[in-house]
Amino acid sequence: LRAEQKAGQITGQADSQTGEQARGYWQRAAESGAEIRRAERAEQPEQERQARRATAGR
Repeated sequence: LRAEQKAGQITGQADSQTGEQARGYWQRAAESGAEIRRAERAEQPEQERQARRATAGR
């Protein structure tokens, strides 16, 4: 019985650790996703300017 309890504690700890790791991963992914969107937004005016220049040149 004691061995089973210990095994249960170990798996419980492993579950909480992987849960925290996954949470950290998703948080980092969300943060980097926000940074990418911010970078894209910063680049958009330049892309629009190039598109306008291309249409004006025609």
